[in-house]
Amino acid sequence: FDKDTFIIHAHPPNIISYIGINKSKQLNTIKNIFPEINIQNIGLNVDYHEAGSYELATNCYENLIHNDIVGMKRHGSLSIGNDIDKLFEDIETLEYYIDIVLKSK
Repeated sequence: FDKDTFIIHAHPPNIISYIGINKSKQLNTIKNIFPEINIQNIGLNVDYHEAGSYELATNCYENLIHNDIVGMKRHGSLSIGNDIDKLFEDIETLEYYIDIVLKSK
């Protein structure tokens, strides 16, 4: 198994807005609005934990198992995969569709 694994932690503004600061909305609900989004598996959001904590690391690991991307409550997103270009494309795709949702309100 000589394949690379990439992890991207980002702070995409639309994703953060969609998830919410005070109230929390699951990132994966975007596929209920736009089922054509070509991201395979969007997992449950990672709960808010202190930066660098064991709880944060554990929750990130648990939520990323069998998923491509997860939201991080009050913070951003976390992606994993073996194609870094696809990971960035996924974030950009979510930003695009979520922008539509946010502007429609």
